[in-house]
Amino acid sequence: GAAVFAGLQRLGVQVSEIDVTHDVIEQLVELKPDLAFITLHGQNGEDGVIQGLLEVMGITYTGSGVLSSALAMNKIVSKQVWRQRELKTPDYELLNAHSDWGKVIERLDKVVVKPVSGGSSLGISITSSPSELKSYYEKALDYGSEVFAERCIEGVEFSTGVMGDEVLPTLQLETARQFFDYEAKYVDSNTKTICPPNLRGSELNELENLI
Repeated sequence: GAAVFAGLQRLGVQVSEIDVTHDVIEQLVELKPDLAFITLHGQNGEDGVIQGLLEVMGITYTGSGVLSSALAMNKIVSKQVWRQRELKTPDYELLNAHSDWGKVIERLDKVVVKPVSGGSSLGISITSSPSELKSYYEKALDYGSEVFAERCIEGVEFSTGVMGDEVLPTLQLETARQFFDYEAKYVDSNTKTICPPNLRGSELNELENLI
């Protein structure tokens, strides 16, 4: 947020900062902005809530709309949409306190345990042990009321952004940690972001054509 604020100032834009708390409506009414540049993360910031508020208030904003934000924040609904579009996504199972942990591992093998909502890799664990699966399920509940297990896909991680109809350059993500977790994203100085990625041209085209 601070970087965006400074960048807009350098461009000569008249800009104000809002720290989104319980009085965000009062702040917006007082400022009467022409545009809201959203730099929020997680619940209420990326799930369509603030987007819906801004639409009700008639304020133009950056980023995705209400529906796409809500869909993207819910990993289960996202996967259902992808499957309807015949996009490949790992098998999964929604977990609860009565799940048969052994059968989940038997069906999915090694799994990634995730909160259904949220981001930044918070609450995520990887295991192939039924007893650990139960423990990690309970841990993930600290980050959301719904948790699921997804078949773990081993390999190199790539990230390709999309803006409108434009496919942005693909990044290759490397970390010495078990996976690209919160610490790898925000703390570990040894995390590498490689662009262009170490892929043959045909492989990169295949990846980006999935978008």
